[in-house]
Amino acid sequence: MRFTSLENFENVSETENRFSSYLLAGTEYYQRNRLRQHLVDCFSKRSGLELVMFQGNDLVPGELKKTTSEGSLFSTGKLVIISHVDRAGSEVKKEILEFAVKKSNTDIFLTITDKTTIKKGFLAKLTDLAATFVCYDPFERDMQKWCRKLCMEEGLSLTGDVCNLIVDYSAGSLKYLAGSIEKLVLFFGEHSAPSIDEVSRVVSTTSKTDIFILSDALMSGDTGKSLSAFWKMMYSGEDIVGIIAFLFRQWEKLQIVKNHVKAGNNRKVISIKTGLRGLMLDRIISSAERKPESDAGEIAEAFARADEGAKTGENPFVVAANLVFVLTSGVV
Repeated sequence: MRFTSLENFENVSETENRFSSYLLAGTEYYQRNRLRQHLVDCFSKRSGLELVMFQGNDLVPGELKKTTSEGSLFSTGKLVIISHVDRAGSEVKKEILEFAVKKSNTDIFLTITDKTTIKKGFLAKLTDLAATFVCYDPFERDMQKWCRKLCMEEGLSLTGDVCNLIVDYSAGSLKYLAGSIEKLVLFFGEHSAPSIDEVSRVVSTTSKTDIFILSDALMSGDTGKSLSAFWKMMYSGEDIVGIIAFLFRQWEKLQIVKNHVKAGNNRKVISIKTGLRGLMLDRIISSAERKPESDAGEIAEAFARADEGAKTGENPFVVAANLVFVLTSGVV
């Protein structure tokens, strides 16, 4: 059963009519990790199930049946987490489906995949049997809702303008949004209501703003500054796949804004059409107004090569450099 509401997916695991199988799909890792931790807290920490983890491509036929048939001295059942479930062999996939059909009263299967297309084959069958949620990047219009949700969970009371500022800095990334809010809690404490000036000073001095230094450097065509910012982020532990995805979203927004600027639309119209506000809107309009047209096909191909290289184990610094050279030579 596929859920379209994250809240409904979270709630179903806490009811008496809980599922015995769950499937988390997609590559928006903030939501996926959040839901994974929610299920671990619900079933392992609160219900006392023994936690067992596998990689789909490492499982051999019969291993899952053996795992669930073996008793435990300290728990009534097991929470079995299978990452990259789509990479499992055909016999193992059959066992997973059989477990989902059986609907165990003691054991829980949590399966995870990077796939977002789950309408065919094994994943489609598993979706019919398991509580399923696909983690997509949020729409621009949903970021305000996420900001309010995370602030409420952390005990922060923020005005609309302050929320807008944080959303602008996050630029569509839930990871950056959550990180900024966590930083505010550390600075001001729970149940605080910081002003927009206070929040601006805190957010603008965090390492998260390196992404905006990188974005600005790329838009201005500064190869050296772009490489420095990109590499600095990776040295500080940022995931290159996430950086590339963020930059691609920024580039897509820039192309949309360029079209609006070319059509003669004013700032208010562009804000309504794109959902952008404040500092982020000012940055992109300024870049769109001063930069010439570039080869969109070449840049899109460069992003695709970088994404593939980052995910297949190429040297991340070489991947970053190749992408930066294309983006700054064309001045995105």
